Amino acid sequence: MSKGQPTEKDTAKEKTCPSCETRFLCLHNNDCWCMDYSLTAEKLAYLRNNYDDCLCPACLSQHGVPKTDPARVHSSN
Repeated sequence: MSKGQPTEKDTAKEKTCPSCETRFLCLHNNDCWCMDYSLTAEKLAYLRNNYDDCLCPACLSQHGVPKTDPARVHSSN
């Protein structure tokens, strides 16, 4: 076994979405798929107040905007 930086397998954790109960993989670091979403401060506060853990990709996509779509990130909707 090599010592050094943890691998994706070392940091990844299977979780259950507190919203829909779907199982999904969380990398639990800045390389996780969830980092591809932008959330307003209001949405982030809502999620923190209403859920005790990470949401699955499908549920998070209902609250956040993909960072690859900059036109929607600043929309007033």
